Amino acid sequence: INLALLPSAQLSSSVPDGTGRGDRIDILFDPSAGDYKEISSYGEHGVSYQQNLGTVDAENGFYYRVDWPNPQFLNYITIGGCFPNQPQPNTMWRVSYLRNGTWITIDDGQGGWVDDGIFEWDGSNAAPKYAEAVRIQLYSDGVNDLVSVHLRGRGGTTINGPDDTGTEPKATMMQFLPSDSKTTIDSVVAGTQTSCDPADNTYTQELVVSYTNPPETGDLVVNGQSFAITSSPQTITLTGLVSDGLDVNVTAEFTDGYKSDFTSTSAVFTAPNDCQNILIGEDEDMVMNGDHTVPASGSIEIMEGGSLTVNGNLTINGEVTLNSVSTKYSSLIVTGTTTGTIKYKRHVNAFNGSTGNDLISTPLKNQTFGNFATDNPNIFENPGNTNQKLFGPFNESTGSYEIYDITVNGATTLASGMGYRAARDSSEDGTYGTTFTFTGEIESGIVNTSLTTAGSTFEGWNLIGNPYTAYLDFDMFFSQNSSQLDLNAYQAIYGYDGNAADGWTILNNATTGNIVAPGQGFFVKSKTGGGMVTFNPGMRVTGTSDDFILGRNSASPHHGHIKIMINSDASVYGTDIYFNENASPGLDPGYDAAIFNGVAPAFSLYSILVQDITGGLPFSIQALSETDMDNVVIPLGLNASQGQEITFSISETDLPPAINVYLEDTESNTFTLLNDSNYQFTADSNITGSGRFYLRFEGNALSVSDSPIDQLEIFANQADKTIIINGQLPYATDFKLYDISGNVWEWCEDNWH
Repeated sequence: INLALLPSAQLSSSVPDGTGRGDRIDILFDPSAGDYKEISSYGEHGVSYQQNLGTVDAENGFYYRVDWPNPQFLNYITIGGCFPNQPQPNTMWRVSYLRNGTWITIDDGQGGWVDDGIFEWDGSNAAPKYAEAVRIQLYSDGVNDLVSVHLRGRGGTTINGPDDTGTEPKATMMQFLPSDSKTTIDSVVAGTQTSCDPADNTYTQELVVSYTNPPETGDLVVNGQSFAITSSPQTITLTGLVSDGLDVNVTAEFTDGYKSDFTSTSAVFTAPNDCQNILIGEDEDMVMNGDHTVPASGSIEIMEGGSLTVNGNLTINGEVTLNSVSTKYSSLIVTGTTTGTIKYKRHVNAFNGSTGNDLISTPLKNQTFGNFATDNPNIFENPGNTNQKLFGPFNESTGSYEIYDITVNGATTLASGMGYRAARDSSEDGTYGTTFTFTGEIESGIVNTSLTTAGSTFEGWNLIGNPYTAYLDFDMFFSQNSSQLDLNAYQAIYGYDGNAADGWTILNNATTGNIVAPGQGFFVKSKTGGGMVTFNPGMRVTGTSDDFILGRNSASPHHGHIKIMINSDASVYGTDIYFNENASPGLDPGYDAAIFNGVAPAFSLYSILVQDITGGLPFSIQALSETDMDNVVIPLGLNASQGQEITFSISETDLPPAINVYLEDTESNTFTLLNDSNYQFTADSNITGSGRFYLRFEGNALSVSDSPIDQLEIFANQADKTIIINGQLPYATDFKLYDISGNVWEWCEDNWH
């Protein structure tokens, strides 16, 4: 194909058709026809015979030009020179092509082909030219006049000219011939990458591009960005790339290269994570070492179970949001200072008319209740007075929860470290979800919370809570604060899971390895005269556990633990036994924990201390020495109603396999190995208190022929100077006390004698 004969080709010259010799098309050879496109008298085009143009320069001499609206690839050009009777030995000539407004010379010279010869340029051994136009210029050398200058076709038929059909190469032609010298982009390799710039969330990426036979015009385009062509291998830098953490494939091409497109078969590099809009997914952890700024147009969102630790300062100009669900909470730990406010969407139980309250604390600081209530229309309201919200602290002096009123408490600041009873209105879940949104500043300092003992029916019971946007390491908290708590049976924290009927979650030294969820409220009982609980930022940890339903962050280090459960229909209740080298059969403050406020619910299971000096106080947690595991009998207390079908079972245990756990029912005179099966019975009457059921731990098979005396615990209470006999005998039994001289001391109503 002669590109000059394309339908879109536009022919022009300094000699308009019909004013000189021949027309512009007369010199064009059509290879498809094997002859000139138009058969003319002489197959020539130029100025008239003997016309003298003088000593003109290139811009004012003779030119012949072919233009294409869409650029064409070409690598072969032939042009016929003047007839021999009109010699041009001194005529200057130039062949050039146009690209992007610039004429680029293919070849130039003086005389030669223009003087009865043929110009032939074969560029098929190099990258083809990408041309918008081709121009042939004939002009004076500045000394000799330009006379009778013209171009002609070669190798075709004319009407009046000599026979030239055997001449090779044919002319005039402009072609793109097949070639093995292709323009190729061979490889693209990733180089240096900058980190994400939080100012605009972009980064730069160096790439090394290797190529063969690049075109001499145009640009190298990589992923839409253009670069001047230099030499292979060429290093280019992509700028303004969006940081999104995704893998990036590469496409590349030369704008003026023939079929030079390159597409990587896999990712060449990976973008940095979004540093302006950071999303930390469920159960994902991220650590930033150094200061970080959230720009005004940026954000950080942490999904439930996710965590972000900033080892530095955090400046917040945009949005930071933490999320939670009923079983997972997100964490944010800043080791330096924090400027700005964030949002924590904390899951809260729904109120169902009687139960479903939650105990929470604010995980942020400096938010008023009025603003909090405005942000959370889903707080359960008093139907008779919607200003009153089911939200407020526990008043230790009155032994009751307060009900906050937006007209009275609107300006009240939610205090860090204080606990609040709260409940959401589930009818609003479709609009607001299952969370309350706290808005405020991050608490990253020490928080001190006072404990009071005002003398109510709940004397010393204080509702406090985790003030941080991160989980609280319970062991660290308890180690630092246990001395401020009750020094007897209530040295523990009491967590509420929304329904106290199935037992509180109680944590103390026996329950190591636990974490407390962000914004979680819990009860503690103060030591006599009041105390001060300290929350220290060093207690903050990340985690994924629920809120009371508290999860363990590590395996229990104790020698053994077992949880005995009772269930009846939908009701469940449990009690825990731990074996610990720091515990004993008596009262061990910080290891044993009585039921909240000492009152067992109507359906409940608990234990009585083996060596009881508490007067039969019901215990949720009883800890014993590890040596007791092989042979100890623990009295159990049961509260149940007549007609209830009750099942005893082991719900959790890490006891050694050799330890057998028996449940003794003295009324039915049965022993059930709970390791193998549950024990089920129906209450013939209301059951309250202890005396009927015992939990027996044996290192060997249980002997049911043991004397009833073996079931008793007899010990001295040195504090009260009394003898304690704990257990049950099936018949009347005498008790005698011998002194070291063998004398028998018997009890009379007035005294021992």
